Amino acid sequence: MLPLEVTLGGAIERSVLFVAALGWEAATIVPAIDGRVVSRSGPFTLWKGRAGNAPYWLLRVGIGSDRAAQGTRWALDVVRPAAVASTGCAGALASGIGIGDVVVADAVVGGGGGDRVTSVEWRERYRRASLAAGLVARVGRILTSERTLLDPESKRQAAEASRAVAVEMEGAAIADCCSAKGIEFSAARVILDPASTALAPELPAVLTAEGYVSAPALVRALVRRPGLLRELFALRSAMRTCRRALDHLHRELIRGLH
Repeated sequence: MLPLEVTLGGAIERSVLFVAALGWEAATIVPAIDGRVVSRSGPFTLWKGRAGNAPYWLLRVGIGSDRAAQGTRWALDVVRPAAVASTGCAGALASGIGIGDVVVADAVVGGGGGDRVTSVEWRERYRRASLAAGLVARVGRILTSERTLLDPESKRQAAEASRAVAVEMEGAAIADCCSAKGIEFSAARVILDPASTALAPELPAVLTAEGYVSAPALVRALVRRPGLLRELFALRSAMRTCRRALDHLHRELIRGLH
């Protein structure tokens, strides 16, 4: 088991664990922390890195609350961090939030309700990092949904019910794991799809739990609806914008921590 705090040169450094669902989300953090894979457990991958004297960790859990809870519990037992940051992409639930914009959570709420309030200190860190990266940032509630919200109407209904401005699928489960251990929690997400954007209904079926495209499932979907290819190309363009924003955000965040 690894220590909660590491003493280096007489100073005590608090360790931080970043948690992302997807491989391409995690890839935006690896360079910022100079991370190296140090452990795998089933579908979960753990990186260790360092920026300055501070120890950093990164966990990739895959899509959904069950995967997030299982992976986070495992990593918390292994790493014992002082703080956890849930990060990656999200969909917007409010108008005026565009692709590549940052939503810094003041609270994360699950489908069953109940706020998981985030660290005030880390909210400010993410806000400052967003500004330093030249990104538009907004503070608000983030909803954790058990299903992908694919159309503007489902997003509108979710926004009304939750009063959230963005939606993802892991944050509340990560927050609950942190609460059980008494660990500081924060969340920030970069927007992939605006509230007015409809995603392809086939999307959940063609993605694996790690967020990669399943070639056989994609071929079957394209046979049924060839127009899907055009929608996937548009989504890929949005992903590139989102990925660049996440890369800049985490570079500035890590720079500000040391």
